[in-house]
Amino acid sequence: HEFSGDPRTLFSSATGFIPFQADLGEAWVELNAGISLQVDRFTSLYANGSYQLGVEGDSEAWTGKVGLRVNW
Repeated sequence: HEFSGDPRTLFSSATGFIPFQADLGEAWVELNAGISLQVDRFTSLYANGSYQLGVEGDSEAWTGKVGLRVNW
């Protein structure tokens, strides 16, 4: 939930600044899940996903990531 007011950003373009506003006025519920698989001592694979739902029911979002993590 956005408590600070009205978030705004301006993007620069060849024709001037372009305004962007986000309406974050409703509360959200979020569900996350993930998994990590150790391949060897230095390498692991991972995946995670999330689902967000606006409490008022008119907004939703899905996100996901997959990747390879190498430690040295």
